[in-house]
Amino acid sequence: SVVSNRITLVVTAEDGVATKTYSLTVLRALPTLEQVDNVALSPSGIAMWTDLTGESCYAVQLLKDGSPSGSIVDISADTTTHNFLSAMRAAG
Repeated sequence: SVVSNRITLVVTAEDGVATKTYSLTVLRALPTLEQVDNVALSPSGIAMWTDLTGESCYAVQLLKDGSPSGSIVDISADTTTHNFLSAMRAAG
């Protein structure tokens, strides 16, 4: 996937009056993220997964019937579990 960011620059001449507008488009390829293995959800609402080497964090989200339920939760890199029980109860 490629992300495109457009930056507009307005340059003022030495006379302080005349201006010229330039646009710069920066294209950046996003890295392919590795997917975790062995994802499981216990009956008590604890999600567990296999740790990835070199990760900086995890972003996890509960799905109900294939649709997002609640917000994405950022998890620190040294954690491979999250308690979704309260989110599961709220979602019904």
